[in-house]
Amino acid sequence: MGLKLDFSKFIQEIFEREKDVIYVIVVNKLYKLLASDIRKDAEVYLPSQAFLNFAQITPPLVLDALERLEPALGRISAIFVRYQKRSLLFNRLGDDMAAILGLDSRAETPVLDRLAQVIEHAMEQSQQR
Repeated sequence: MGLKLDFSKFIQEIFEREKDVIYVIVVNKLYKLLASDIRKDAEVYLPSQAFLNFAQITPPLVLDALERLEPALGRISAIFVRYQKRSLLFNRLGDDMAAILGLDSRAETPVLDRLAQVIEHAMEQSQQR
């Protein structure tokens, strides 16, 4: 038996607990849209239909591809992608669903920010002249 959620309550709980979340999308294991919501007064970069198409196309590309390493590395807890204007968190919800959270680009990501600086510094120091 799969996980059962009150999607409205699930999404509102996320919005209440984390101010940097701009939108939440929930899809089933076949990546069909189950629920979505955008924080009121949020700046969005995609028209609503493009947003919904993204929600159905992206999880199989991201989750299914990366889950192929699970036999060696263990179950994925989350996948984080940073763009200049938005960060995305992909997270499985049990075996039946996945959630995609869109975060404000100013959301704090200490480890990721620190590692990006390390990589930038290493690139500068490693340039051949």
